[in-house]
Amino acid sequence: MREAPSIERPAWLLVCSLEQPLAPPVVGAGLGPGETEAISLALVLRAERVILDDLPARVLAQRLGIPLIGTPGILLAAKRRGLVTTIREPIDTLRAGGFRLATDLYEQVLTKVGELK
Repeated sequence: MREAPSIERPAWLLVCSLEQPLAPPVVGAGLGPGETEAISLALVLRAERVILDDLPARVLAQRLGIPLIGTPGILLAAKRRGLVTTIREPIDTLRAGGFRLATDLYEQVLTKVGELK
């Protein structure tokens, strides 16, 4: 596994390395290295949830019974908990940078938090 760049992390953030071989159903799935390791680590740790946005990775995680959440879901939860005041700006920034998000999901998320114009 690659060593992550050294950055200051919040105390609540736990960084774990995958010390076991990749799970067989994940190896043959043809996912990118990040998704492959995230799903394998979630299986090993019996994670409460894994963050995935890539559709094939989400499908595999669901097939393997791994609860998941995507970036829009994290932003939605942050807004509902009062951790951020708006999610439209970060979502628009992500989309402008190439993050693919279906228009209907974009509108659904913004509607839920009263930010759809």
